[in-house]
Amino acid sequence: MVNSELGVKKEYVTVDDETLEPVTKKNYVYASDGRILERSVDEWSKTGGWRNVNKHVYVYGDTDKVTHITYTKWNKRANAWADKSGCLIYIYDKDDELLAIERVEIDNKNNNFITQR
Repeated sequence: MVNSELGVKKEYVTVDDETLEPVTKKNYVYASDGRILERSVDEWSKTGGWRNVNKHVYVYGDTDKVTHITYTKWNKRANAWADKSGCLIYIYDKDDELLAIERVEIDNKNNNFITQR
């Protein structure tokens, strides 16, 4: 666990029950007020160490409720984050109660939304 002025980063590593070799690592970044900001998953490779698998980024609005969560997979061939991300958009009513959650896709090359029908 790493503390900073910006918040806290926590890492949880799972290991193989028999060999005790690392299997996966989950990384969490929390704001100083306790809200989760990021979550990522890495897999262990004996030849290359920790390798990215996916990440979630959480964004909050003025009332500290989540407005959207973006999910991006790691593209192993390109050795970079995928060109498209999934995004869950949280929709609230005038009383700040959750009405719906809409899923859209984001084109990361130009930051455009791609509608889901």
